[in-house]
Amino acid sequence: MWVDDRNGNADIYMYDLSTSKEKRITTNPSASYSPAIYGDRIAWMDDRNGNWDIYVYDLATRQESHTTDKSDQYYPDIYGDKIVWTDMRNGNADTYMGTLSTSPVAAFSASPTSGKAPLKVTFTDKSTGTPTSWKWSFGDKTYSTAKNPVHKYTAAGKYTVSLTVKNAAGSNTKTMSGYIKVSKK
Repeated sequence: MWVDDRNGNADIYMYDLSTSKEKRITTNPSASYSPAIYGDRIAWMDDRNGNWDIYVYDLATRQESHTTDKSDQYYPDIYGDKIVWTDMRNGNADTYMGTLSTSPVAAFSASPTSGKAPLKVTFTDKSTGTPTSWKWSFGDKTYSTAKNPVHKYTAAGKYTVSLTVKNAAGSNTKTMSGYIKVSKK
């Protein structure tokens, strides 16, 4: 990651080694500085709101969040779900720490996805954003709140499966139409 002013503004860029492509992270009409990265999260300081705030962008969920205090915040660093920065809210430079929370993004897999009735299917949650609750709809008017449920389909048909995940920051739903295909015995 680096700061680049090729467009007349100081913006944050990154180079993705897995795709060999460059990506522009910020499009601030003013300035963005001091990028830090950990895992899928990038933090930086940005003055787009008239004072310096700390911004975080989650590459996995494509969500951006920022501090909202009216004082200036500088020089973020990030590790796991913790972020630290220098903050001027008391008139002098103090260090603050916060915990990052982002809405989850629902994702799942199942095995097997087809077979003869009765078909026992194991569902695996693959959601990001640290969900704290799960609600599965198996398409046959049955439901589960388990993280990784096992469900038995007793009748032939094509079943649409839906997973809704939630955490303190929000919720998200993934639906896969006709995902499970059950044939007659």
